[in-house]
Amino acid sequence: MTNSVAATTAPATVTLSNLNAIYDASPKTATVTTNPLGLTVRVTYNDLATAPTNVGSYTVVATVTDPNYSGSASGTLNIAKAAATVNLSNLSQTYDGTPKSATVATHAAGPGGEHYL
Repeated sequence: MTNSVAATTAPATVTLSNLNAIYDASPKTATVTTNPLGLTVRVTYNDLATAPTNVGSYTVVATVTDPNYSGSASGTLNIAKAAATVNLSNLSQTYDGTPKSATVATHAAGPGGEHYL
């Protein structure tokens, strides 16, 4: 007679947080915690491994990849629009019969955010 032992994975709790961000051109990631602590997880954003940078809503799935544990969590990462600043200058001019225009400078979040019109 032979006896066999069936091994199963232990359950792990996976929690997602940090799911709201404001656009600044950098990748945004959800924070993943596991119980027990320190388990290896795979995180995807709309089924991609790359963290998103653009404004929008992204489905986040975190799955434990440790061979001794099983568990997963899902949520939505929301990246909101950033505020832009608009500055007007050259508003006081003397009439001389020629067309006049103001100078407009905008500053948005992220690299290359300065624009002049």
